[in-house]
Amino acid sequence: MTAPRDKFGRPIVVVTGMGIVTSLGGGKTDNWKRLTAGESGIKTVTRFPLDSLKTTMAGAVDFVTVDPFSSTSLSQRLAEIATEEALEQSGIGSKGDFPGPLFLAVAPIETEWPQRLEVAREVPTKDFGIIDYLATCSGGKFAHFHRRFTFGSVALNLAETFGTKGSPISLSTACASGATAIQLGVEAIRRGETDATLCVATDGSVNPEAWCASRCCRLSRPRTIRPRAPQSRSRRTATAS
Repeated sequence: MTAPRDKFGRPIVVVTGMGIVTSLGGGKTDNWKRLTAGESGIKTVTRFPLDSLKTTMAGAVDFVTVDPFSSTSLSQRLAEIATEEALEQSGIGSKGDFPGPLFLAVAPIETEWPQRLEVAREVPTKDFGIIDYLATCSGGKFAHFHRRFTFGSVALNLAETFGTKGSPISLSTACASGATAIQLGVEAIRRGETDATLCVATDGSVNPEAWCASRCCRLSRPRTIRPRAPQSRSRRTATAS
């Protein structure tokens, strides 16, 4: 049977299943119920001290826990929950055997302060430098940190859990990451490389490093910014031209 095609002769790609976890709740039903009821998932951050920080609120998912905690491990768990819901709806493949590749949008990953301090406590000298720190890391005791905080670690674990095919793709294009993952999946199907793709986006990076970096880049604000007054029609026309 020939697959239906669009006016450009490309295979028509459709979404067969969706899953979601947000600060409002887990699953499409719960999120839609709370969203249409006018509830907000934005609240005061409780994961770390906010002393001397001007920005204090975020859409953090705190009802999902991981131990030991890291934003990377939380991102992986959020992706697992959303993927399980999507696959249940789609009915494609079987448990642990998805018949296509994985495209994962994930936030930038780096070793976080709890892990850095754990390594530092193992350095034999009190007054140490980077060479002493690296020498402590090289002993192999902290190899699990390397595996956890490698950029592709989340995708590799998801690929193993859900049995996706080929090498999993990890990507990060800021706010466009989720859309980029979907686009890569669509293009793979249109090229005839696969009949199905698993496109996932996850971000659990409400942590001190990301918090301070976003403030330095002016990506977060300490207060609500009032929208500008609407421009006159003539002004909008002049700007557009």
